[in-house]
Amino acid sequence: MMDESLAVVVPVYNVEAYLPQCIESVINQTYSNLEIILVDDGSEDASGRICDEYARKDDRIKVMHKRNGGLISARYEGVKLSQAQYVIFLDGDDWVAPEMYGELMGDMIGYQADLVTSGCIRYWGETSQKKAQDMYVSVGLHDRESIVRNIIPIMMRCKESHSWGLDPSACFKIFRRDLLMYQLESLKGHHFYYGEDSAIVFPYILRSQRIYCTRKIFYYHRQRAQGVLPPYFLDENYIEHLFEFYSYLKGVFIESEYKDSLIRQLDLLFMDMMKHCQEKYGITDYLEKKRYLFPFNKVKRGSKIVLYGAGAVGNAFHQQLEEAKGYEITLWVDKAYGKFGENVEAPQNICLADYDYVIIALASPVQIGEIHDELVKMGVEEEKIIYGGQPEIFFI
Repeated sequence: MMDESLAVVVPVYNVEAYLPQCIESVINQTYSNLEIILVDDGSEDASGRICDEYARKDDRIKVMHKRNGGLISARYEGVKLSQAQYVIFLDGDDWVAPEMYGELMGDMIGYQADLVTSGCIRYWGETSQKKAQDMYVSVGLHDRESIVRNIIPIMMRCKESHSWGLDPSACFKIFRRDLLMYQLESLKGHHFYYGEDSAIVFPYILRSQRIYCTRKIFYYHRQRAQGVLPPYFLDENYIEHLFEFYSYLKGVFIESEYKDSLIRQLDLLFMDMMKHCQEKYGITDYLEKKRYLFPFNKVKRGSKIVLYGAGAVGNAFHQQLEEAKGYEITLWVDKAYGKFGENVEAPQNICLADYDYVIIALASPVQIGEIHDELVKMGVEEEKIIYGGQPEIFFI
């Protein structure tokens, strides 16, 4: 008989005010064949003690206390500790409706699916809630042919929604443990704090044969109060970590037969993530200094760079490269080099420079085109010329 147990993995970090409601929503599920794993990720409040108290009351609960390592690490350790065939995640400050796991496990087992995905409620308070459902992926079972035709081409970027076609949030999805563990193993050692769900779900879909989609909603995702920034936006290395996320997924997608579509979607997702900072939370001091985003998605870490342009865009790029580290500016040039000081040289010196890329750091498409043509005439290889600063793509 097929094992029908479900591991509920709950990463816990400093959520003492919400944790009892979270744990009790799992304990009270109508589906009782559960393995409940609470991963205390180095909490500094009473969260760890609360986990232990609940473990004494319910023998389905296992508690792991570990040094703080972030969500990727906590999820990996929790799934590694689990023994169930199926896994679902739950954030320590969220909660679920009593029938959630029974309903979704019924779909998982009944359709022999590799993944079941559902919807959620974004919860600010009793009078402020919003439903989130995948409206551009049809309800029902998708076999491999349908996954390739109807999900993969829109999962990260859907033209109609100008966002993803399939919500990557991992907490209202059931996974097969074996496929999930493969994905989590490949993420070990990464430390980005934004995009963890996407880094699990989208590669997982590429390896899935059967996906069942429902728009039923059981999950309550607690939102921060308006104006409160999440920790990753306050991270001084935010852009560097976001690029680490981008580089990871690009490395996965480059091996796929669908790589052209996937990388195109990923580029747009990357830009959306940067825009999201300003549109949802306003311009922070950090973003104010970086109104033009360096095209990290087109330039490999470790590259030697000639930066062409010393105006607003060029200065923004120069600062970002210095903060990101792992890049070397071998030459900074501008036609008006005389007014920018000794660090900026004449464009003619590019012929003498050692570089992997020449980045055109200007906002004007007309000027970019003119400089591109001049560089080609100088002997710069076309594939080494990268544009940056176009407002429609890089201005955030």
